[in-house]
Amino acid sequence: MKRALGIDIGGTTIKGGALEVEGGARVAEGFVHFDKKIPASAIWGRVAGLVERLEDEAGTRFPRIGVGCAGLFDRATGEVLASANMPNLEGERLPDGVAAALGGAREVLLENDANVAAFGEQWFGAGVDVHDLVLVTLGTGVGGGVVLGDELFLGPRGNAGELGHVVVHPRPAGGPYDAPYAEELECACGSYGCG
Repeated sequence: MKRALGIDIGGTTIKGGALEVEGGARVAEGFVHFDKKIPASAIWGRVAGLVERLEDEAGTRFPRIGVGCAGLFDRATGEVLASANMPNLEGERLPDGVAAALGGAREVLLENDANVAAFGEQWFGAGVDVHDLVLVTLGTGVGGGVVLGDELFLGPRGNAGELGHVVVHPRPAGGPYDAPYAEELECACGSYGCG
């Protein structure tokens, strides 16, 4: 039976799972916490450790690994162009880093985490019989994915469903926040009031 393995690199946790492609039965799952300030190479090592643990549990070595990660990417190179919650990944070629940490003999496929969630929801979740859907993710950040006509819709620049990182509480013109919770509005990107 055909199986697939996927990894989600979140703001504080790397999660993973292996499943049967037909029917979606889980055969392995796990997670590992990490400090998002550690270098990219350390994140690749944690991803590789989780993949190897899941493979042991599933009893299968996967030649292809799917990775979802928050941010904007150059789809041709796998370079992370922007990631507000993990700026240490910016400029890094995520698929190459993960593949190298796994010994180099793997294909690593990268997609935005919310896009992966939207496609997964259509494949195995509430959207099974739906041809068009929009999914909003709420976690360390806010994200979104769009499926149109049973296909993941990316738009001309690959960011069609990117709902995250929108300023929802703007700074007053010309002045600082004077609210008692002002420090809570500071975003990892350096701006204020982002959602």
